Formats: sequence, C-alpha cells, structure tokens
Amino acid sequence: MSMAPPVNTPARGIGPRAFALALDTTVTGIESASPYWSAGTEGAGQNAAAELDANPNPASAMIWNRFQLRSGLPLGFEVGAALAQGLDTSMWTLGLSLKWAVFEGFRTGLGRMPDVALRAELVRSVGSSQATVQLYTTDITLSKPFVIEHAWTLSPLAGLQLVLVDVTSGVIDLTPGGLTPAISNTPDPSLDATNACIPLPGNQPTAALVCTGDSADTVNNVTFDTVAQTRARAFFGAQLGYRMITFAASMQVDLLAPGLVAKAYDGGPRNVARLIAGNLTLGLVL
Repeated sequence: MSMAPPVNTPARGIGPRAFALALDTTVTGIESASPYWSAGTEGAGQNAAAELDANPNPASAMIWNRFQLRSGLPLGFEVGAALAQGLDTSMWTLGLSLKWAVFEGFRTGLGRMPDVALRAELVRSVGSSQATVQLYTTDITLSKPFVIEHAWTLSPLAGLQLVLVDVTSGVIDLTPGGLTPAISNTPDPSLDATNACIPLPGNQPTAALVCTGDSADTVNNVTFDTVAQTRARAFFGAQLGYRMITFAASMQVDLLAPGLVAKAYDGGPRNVARLIAGNLTLGLVL
C-alpha cells in the first residue's frame, strides 16, 4: 500500500496544452512489531545467526519518493506518468494515469457545486526478483478552489480510492547465507546452493567442472502463492498554489483492510493492519 499512488491534486484540471511536474514523498506507517515484518525483512546483518530467524528492528514506516509528469488534454482530460523509488529498498515503480475532470469551473448558478474528477492509474514494481507488485487504482476527487489576495489559490480536496493489489512471488532463497552446520549456528556460505555452479580454480580443463555448494540447499528455495487484495481508502488534503508553483499535503486512510493471506500462519492476527499514509508534494505548472 505504500506503493499506491497518493491523491494530491485537486479535481480541477491544469488545462489543455499545459504541463505539470511534481516531486512528492509518501510516508506510510506499518506495524513493525508484527511477526510477518520481522520474519520477512532483512536486518542490519550484525549477527548472521540471528538474521536467519528474524529482523530485530524493522523500520516503523516505509517512505516512497515519486516524480510525476502530467499533460493536459482537451475536454478536461489529463494523462500522466510517474517514477518512484522506495527508500532503503531495491524496488522502483512505474505508473501511468488517466484523469477526467467531470465537473469543474462552476462559479455562478451551480457555483456551490464542487469540482469532481475521476482517475485511474496502473502501477508496476521493478527492481526486485523476489516479488512483482501490480496496483490498479480508481478514485473520485471533490475539491473547491478559493482565491486569496488575487495571487494565491487554496483548494481543499477529499475523496475515495479503490486499490486492487496483485503480488506475484519470485524464487526466494530462505537460506541465502548457506546451510547451517549441525555443530554451529553460523551459516556456511560454502554450502549455499547458489554457489553450486561456480567452478573451482584449476578445474576448467577437465571434462566435468567441480563446483562448490550443497545441492540439499535447493529445497530452501521457495515460491509463495500469488496474493490478490482489494482495499478502499479515503483521502483528504489541500493544495496551495502561487502562480506556477504548487504545494500540497494529503492523508490516505484505509477504510477496509483484507484478511491476512497465509496458509501456515498460526498464532498471529487474522487481518492486515489498516494503514495511514501522509504525502507532501511540490509542483510546477507550465
């Protein structure tokens, strides 16, 4: 959910032939004390034996930085592309979006009506062989601009977002440091099956290469089941604009959290925690 695109722009479009650039940071709080975080994340690596069991100090939040480019089109449409990266992770995301401002600019007659926009976005992760995450989001945004001192524009915004999550597992080595000998709690890299195809020096002239590694370690390579989830969250915030410069702040709050998908997970919570994310955005409209 930390990868899910935040809603940090008002419903009103930027106009035909206009471009918008934005840099934003999203901070998502997580339940770092939960066993699935300590068991599923990599620690500091100070104690190799302990690292095989759990990460003693998972981070309490996930931070994603994103760069976005949007282009205005006629009839209230906008298209956008985004590139994001997770802090302290190897994962990046690529995103494509389409927005339609259904109602905007009613200042007389129907002037009490807020601006309304619909948006759909596809986000896909890259940079990790262990998991591939695809997100499909749709949201509806309501906002209303208020002009201050003829130069500033304040646009409160709120709405709902539906997030469809599809996570596919790659092949994961549960013992990346090699097997642990029975007489020691320290993993032995020479027993790691990943090294089984590395030839030993001096063996190249022979017909059969002698390799290191222990083939028994291959049973520790697993592929997890695909996970599909649907989550709904509300968002609210505001954008402040001065001429071409915009600054926005928003919050995303889970309304529904799905059940925890784990066949062999016993003794823990049955539901994924509801998450709260905060977003800050600095933009430029050209």
